[in-house]
Amino acid sequence: AKGAAIVVETNRDMYVGRLDLELSHGRVTDFDWQAIPVDESVAEDPAMAELVAAMEEDFIAGEDGLVKRHTFLPGGFTNPAAQGLQLIDDLDTVVGYTDTLLLRHHVLEDTLNNFLADAILNVTDNVADVRNVPGWENGVDISMANGFRFGNAVLAGGEITLRDLYTWFPIAPAVNIADFSGQSIEGSLNTILGAVFDRNVFMQRGGWYLGLANMTQKIDLKNRPFSSSSGRIVETTIGGQPIDPGKRYVFASCYGHGNALDEVCRTGGGANHKFFQLADADDYNSAITLAEPVNKVGIITGPQVKQVAPDNYLHPVHALRRYLDSLPDNTVTEAQFGTGQGRIVTVDSKASGNLAQPISEQIGQPDNTPDPSFVQPPFGAGPSFFSGSINTGHHH
Repeated sequence: AKGAAIVVETNRDMYVGRLDLELSHGRVTDFDWQAIPVDESVAEDPAMAELVAAMEEDFIAGEDGLVKRHTFLPGGFTNPAAQGLQLIDDLDTVVGYTDTLLLRHHVLEDTLNNFLADAILNVTDNVADVRNVPGWENGVDISMANGFRFGNAVLAGGEITLRDLYTWFPIAPAVNIADFSGQSIEGSLNTILGAVFDRNVFMQRGGWYLGLANMTQKIDLKNRPFSSSSGRIVETTIGGQPIDPGKRYVFASCYGHGNALDEVCRTGGGANHKFFQLADADDYNSAITLAEPVNKVGIITGPQVKQVAPDNYLHPVHALRRYLDSLPDNTVTEAQFGTGQGRIVTVDSKASGNLAQPISEQIGQPDNTPDPSFVQPPFGAGPSFFSGSINTGHHH
């Protein structure tokens, strides 16, 4: 509308937006908007702190040293003692450490999503049952982590708590597995890239790519017609080898309850769909076995979603805790998971050898690239002062 002011609040509760309007004769004549940092300069409100403490009491040991059991159920499940995710540990339990910033902010490769994808690959590949499935004798080939914006930043040199793991996975997906053709895998990823970087704002969806484990990709965001895949993906490798469109690859990741049974982490067309099941829902370190879906037809009937994942299903948080326990000093390192590994590289597919091209050149106008005013750029979600570091923001 003519004269409208469009403002946006930040994610992760980092700022409070303040909009001042000047009025004259019943009309807005000017405005001033500020992003006010929520940092240590803002005094804690005692009444609010008391309210938060009361709400958290059942989830942390607190003064009584007790944590109340909580069961998180997907829609329509019954028997809370057996089904759903069991939360029995203090949310402030320290489960690991990091020497690098863990923050979901980048659209393409991201240190945190590299770690999450590697964790699920490592844990599922070590389940003995997997290699007993015909065609899966070589174990799990790949994993991916959805690029959700969930989670607060964990600073370099900081502790990783159970609370952090649940902010990265605040919903209750089940870890699942299936096999896919190389064509299905690459086609799905091309579709996701197309949705994020479509020049037509009304066709854009998502806003993020996926973290990749045991995979690398060369991507041309300009979508030039020279790429071998006819999309933005120019080259994909799995286990260091070029992806074979006709080969079946074993893919483990997350299943959203109620999704189609041929789906693993936004990729459809899978076969031999199975879940992972803990021997003891209260012990993330208990034995893991494969399990068939509980229901395979009529999953969504009326208001109810039938149970698909088994009782005691493996949740991503279980996998993350197991993986952190296996890392030296329980520490996530930049050397192992950092974006400098180049799991995802932007290239100029017109150049011989698909030479690397800086992201800054990939998103510039013109040259058939997305309009940066509409599309979240790969190097950050929005303006720089919303990048994850507190700074004073003031716009007139």
